[in-house]
Amino acid sequence: MSEMPKIDRQREHQANERTFLAWLRTSIALIGFGFAIARFGLFIRQLNFTLTQQPQEPAPHPFFTSENLGISLVIFGIITLVLAAWRYNQVFWQIEQ
Repeated sequence: MSEMPKIDRQREHQANERTFLAWLRTSIALIGFGFAIARFGLFIRQLNFTLTQQPQEPAPHPFFTSENLGISLVIFGIITLVLAAWRYNQVFWQIEQ
């Protein structure tokens, strides 16, 4: 097998890094949206209590709340980050070989 020229290998590494950074940006956005949705749900509940002076009635589906959606997005963002780092290292070593 022929040796890959140095400039081509460098371009491959740079493309791998750009892809990793795109996934990193996506995972940070997912985590940020997760926090925002969870906090917004708490804000809406507090605003409702302040305006009506009555506690909020329980949701018909307690599983589908903004807190659960926010936590799910945060977990999904963390999983995306871990998978992106794993894929980056895998491609890095494939380029080196």
